[in-house]
Amino acid sequence: MFEHSALFPQARYRGVRWLRGMILIAILLFAACSSSNETACRGANFGGCDLNGADLRGVLLDGQNLNEMNLRGVDFSGASLKDATFYGSDLTGAKFERANLMGAIFTYSTLYRVNFDGADLRGAKLIWAKAWKSSFSYADLRGADLSGAQLHFSNLTGALIDGAVFNEHTNLTGTVLQDSPIDPDRGK
Repeated sequence: MFEHSALFPQARYRGVRWLRGMILIAILLFAACSSSNETACRGANFGGCDLNGADLRGVLLDGQNLNEMNLRGVDFSGASLKDATFYGSDLTGAKFERANLMGAIFTYSTLYRVNFDGADLRGAKLIWAKAWKSSFSYADLRGADLSGAQLHFSNLTGALIDGAVFNEHTNLTGTVLQDSPIDPDRGK
């Protein structure tokens, strides 16, 4: 019997559901992974997989294709996802606390109630992302592109947003901006 924990020891698979036919592909992808202090997967393409509820805390997935995936409720806390792409993925309820997301692409992704607290999102692209009721408290969004992002009722308390791109389509309705550079009450 296949023992997935031997190939991807840091990940917990409780609640993971695989799309039909994807388990063999996943086995081959995970077989390419190596493990040291952190779990690392280089050159893997997880596009289209369903990892609903997976515990992927602390994994190293820099530059990975995580496009058009069901990543609802996945815990990526402390993970390194530099330059990873999440184009069109559903990340509802996911956790990215203290994750390294420098240069990550979340274009057209669903980010409803996602926790980005303390995450490094420098240079990330959240173009047309639906980030309703998400938390970016003390996240580093310097240089991030939020063009057209829907940030309804999100929390940007203490977020660093110097050089971040907002355009006329970015929606900040109800967004908490306390102690961030665009807080209208800052410095009073």
